Amino acid sequence: MIGFVGTSDTVERAQRAAESIGLGDRFVARAYRLTPEVVEPARELDQFCEVILFPGRIPHHLALRASGYEYRAALLYVAESSNDLYRTLIEYFRGPLPHPKPQRISIDMFDRDLVREVFDDLKLGAPKHVLPIDDIGGDWGDVNANVLDFHLRLLEAGEVDMCVTGLRSVHEALSERGVPNLRADHTVATYREALQRADLTSLTRRSQAQQLCVGCTAPIEDGTPEAAREAARLLADALGGAVGELSWDPGQPTVQLSRGDLEAAVAAHRAGEPTGFDVLDGTSVVVGFGVGLSVRDSSECARRALTMAVRSVSNCVTYSDGTVVVLGRAGKQRAHSLRSGDSGITGLGPTVVNRLLEIFRRVDPEAVSAAQLATEYGIRERSARRMLGQLVVAGLAERLGKEGAPGAGRPRTLYRVKVSRLAEGAD
Repeated sequence: MIGFVGTSDTVERAQRAAESIGLGDRFVARAYRLTPEVVEPARELDQFCEVILFPGRIPHHLALRASGYEYRAALLYVAESSNDLYRTLIEYFRGPLPHPKPQRISIDMFDRDLVREVFDDLKLGAPKHVLPIDDIGGDWGDVNANVLDFHLRLLEAGEVDMCVTGLRSVHEALSERGVPNLRADHTVATYREALQRADLTSLTRRSQAQQLCVGCTAPIEDGTPEAAREAARLLADALGGAVGELSWDPGQPTVQLSRGDLEAAVAAHRAGEPTGFDVLDGTSVVVGFGVGLSVRDSSECARRALTMAVRSVSNCVTYSDGTVVVLGRAGKQRAHSLRSGDSGITGLGPTVVNRLLEIFRRVDPEAVSAAQLATEYGIRERSARRMLGQLVVAGLAERLGKEGAPGAGRPRTLYRVKVSRLAEGAD
């Protein structure tokens, strides 16, 4: 899925662009009124999107820098382009607004070289007053006030007669003051190109997510081989994987699962949220996961990770490119998150929890499948399965077992969701 977070007008234009290139069924959007409100809808989309796209660098920056949260999705933004400025200038020349000399126009968000290039191409003198995004001072959380001040100071000094802004709130504030101004928004073509890049990123991440990862468990301190085998079984169940053994080392218990499921669990764990790794809390067992290009490669990486895990008494993940992720012990990190009140007991965030509560007013929470939840929420079945898994780990749901699917399909797992406890966590 490709997520988009923007103002209502940018959402409408991005939706049109997505439908024009056949991405309408994989596009999901959330709107905000003011730029600082971007964080919560972005975190919600992060639960089930591979990529989240923002209409500019500012909302992208504000979402990315949100303290105490590590995104699972790739965060991209739509950059200002020459097409956007050409479109704005066409509107300027065709519209009813006065036509001052270009030198008496103030422009924000666009790069100075891009502005000069476009105006030179149109045989117009370039404006003197341009505020690129990188020149905006102070905290980007106050960007609207800073950009509005830029235009108003020039107007009061009599240096400009008209303003061009890339921010809707600044456009509205200038219009309320009776100042001639234009909103410079992205064209549908610009959104289309950005969505094509986002789709390529999404396909790459989904391809990587299907890689098979291998985890090896081992006892530490007073642990036993039996405890390591039992831990592998519990991990496989909690993370949605399968238990196995290495063909060249039959005594070594392993957990096999997809890279996507592993990295989702790692990201949640590092954010201090409940994950499948929590089953190792209070045990004398560690796990080392390997991520490679083949089963053999992943297994070798897992053995290296397990060696580091035993030495450091910390769960580890190693990649075939040499990257190492040390997870630490799950219980300590989760306790810190709960004290800080970041994501609550589910790790899903308040917006997602509230949407789930709405869904379980329509769907029987006593026996719900991932397919049912996916249909009601409007997300992929895999994302719904991960949500249900997080509820299970948090003690807010339980697996009931499998039942035959209609027709000749694979059996589906049913879950019982403890709605009353989920509602307590949302309060």
